[in-house]
Amino acid sequence: KMNANQSWAEALKEISAIIRLIPEIKYLDLWAEQTNDPSEQYPFPIPAAFIEISTPKIDDLGQNIQDLEAHVKVYLLYIPVYDTHREDNTYDLDVFGELLKKINVALQGISGQNFSTTTRIAGPSREHAQPYEWLYSQTFKTIIRDYSACRKYTEGQGNELTMQNQAPIEIPLDNMYSIP
Repeated sequence: KMNANQSWAEALKEISAIIRLIPEIKYLDLWAEQTNDPSEQYPFPIPAAFIEISTPKIDDLGQNIQDLEAHVKVYLLYIPVYDTHREDNTYDLDVFGELLKKINVALQGISGQNFSTTTRIAGPSREHAQPYEWLYSQTFKTIIRDYSACRKYTEGQGNELTMQNQAPIEIPLDNMYSIP
């Protein structure tokens, strides 16, 4: 499903909207290594998800239109509570595992107005994080036909071309070729 308004920015918005449908995720943002230096408390609620898009391959289609092989990496940040009232202490594992699964279910095999069918190519994978937090990522591959740099033309009435400061060109009739 390609359309002339597609762009990587619109694809990012669309994918973000899909992740926001997961009710347990309380915060969503672009990945900027927000977990590397937490102060006393994160300035956002947890569980939190972060999105990072990279484009390892770009095919130029001409007229400033490109097909981007986009890798959409979704990070999930979770901090265990350890106050679970379960004897086996598996509450956090169950909740975290279910959130990872919901992200996969939401993004695996879907397509949108601005991107082709997605497929998971990596993860779940543990990412570098503080010892008391769980940060895992999953990466999905898709193709985005990016029209964002394509010049858009609008229909309108053409202007008549005129030559200035020159006499009209006269073509003598005896210089014409005839076709038998």
